[in-house]
Amino acid sequence: MKVNKIKKGEFYIRDIEDENTQTFEVQNEALRTTADIGGIDTARGLEYENIDNVSIQGELEEFMEILKLLQEKPNVKSVEVIIDYLHEGKRGKKFAFLSDGVTRRRYIVGKIVMDDAIYNLIEIERENRSLSILLLYSKYNIDWNKVYLSVTLGAVNKSGAWDIQNLKQLETKKIFYKRLRHKTDKSNIHVKCNYIYSKLLG
Repeated sequence: MKVNKIKKGEFYIRDIEDENTQTFEVQNEALRTTADIGGIDTARGLEYENIDNVSIQGELEEFMEILKLLQEKPNVKSVEVIIDYLHEGKRGKKFAFLSDGVTRRRYIVGKIVMDDAIYNLIEIERENRSLSILLLYSKYNIDWNKVYLSVTLGAVNKSGAWDIQNLKQLETKKIFYKRLRHKTDKSNIHVKCNYIYSKLLG
């Protein structure tokens, strides 16, 4: 039997199988990174959680507290959250991990349902970077899971900056965006919440 080897990346695969061929099932989380080349349709769905049932430690803790304050504001019908890890993007970009190179970087999405539209606030662990909070909103029925994956992958592939070209493409789908700068650490949490709430109102 002739064995043909086909070079594919760093692996060689055999295109003929027989009774002696061994097969292995490998669980590989990196497979989800195909989202950056169109695999978003097959990526696992992200699930919302009731904000009152969620707690988180570390840098994102303050953002979670702001979201909890926002649900008490007028015109806010509900606030749900998604907490997830950034996907590695193309060729395992470094920004998907914290500075230790091992710990995966987390992000939070707060979906805020108001009278006139659905608003989404995305905060990524920054580690002293200047990355702003991203606000996405639309008055139309949107598959937000795909949008979250696209936008966060864009930030990974841009090494910790929002992909403006990608965001402008979203506008063609009636999804609009604003980048919200972080208030100084000296500002108390209520000041930060009121600042973000003002941006939701326009």
